[in-house]
Amino acid sequence: MGDAQEFLDHLFCDSYCEECGGDAEHHEVISDFPFAGMHFASCRFPVDDEDNRHPVVEAFRLAAE
Repeated sequence: MGDAQEFLDHLFCDSYCEECGGDAEHHEVISDFPFAGMHFASCRFPVDDEDNRHPVVEAFRLAAE
């Protein structure tokens, strides 16, 4: 799964996810067409119904500051 991890590392190399606020480690790769290099990131820890970050992502962001 090297290509998928490289995709996540590149996607989040200089920014956090706009949806959940997480980093590469907080996502999984969905590969509909891996032979074509088409990967998609899916949040493992989505925000709740009130747009609050998941506790795992919140702890990560607090430690990163």
